[in-house]
Amino acid sequence: MELRTARRERAGARWQYSHLNETPYLYPSKELRNMYRASNGKKETNAIVDHMERHEVFKNREYKGYYRLSNDIMDVLYEDEDEVLEWGDVINEYQPVMTPKGLQLIRKEGFK
Repeated sequence: MELRTARRERAGARWQYSHLNETPYLYPSKELRNMYRASNGKKETNAIVDHMERHEVFKNREYKGYYRLSNDIMDVLYEDEDEVLEWGDVINEYQPVMTPKGLQLIRKEGFK
C-alpha cells in the first residue's frame, strides 16, 4: 500500500519539470536540487538546466547553490564525453591559473 502511494506521489510530481519552462519565476536552488535528485532521465534534467539558463544562474559563480548544482548536473550528463577544444578557443576563453592541484583553466567572464 505504501509503495503504491509513493509511486503515485512521484508520478504526480512529474508536472513540475514541464512547469519549469512555463513559469516566469526562478525556483530556489534547493528545490531544483531536490527535483534533480528525483529526476528520471536526461529530459527532466535538461528541463532543470534550461530553467537555470533562462534565469542566467547556470554555471554562474555569483549564486553558489545554483553553481554547485550546475557542476553536479554537468558531471553526470557529460561524464563520458571529453570536450575537444581548439587552441585558439583555449587562449581566448580561459585564464590559466596555478593551483595546489596543478595548472587549471578557468573560463573567463562572458564565455559560457
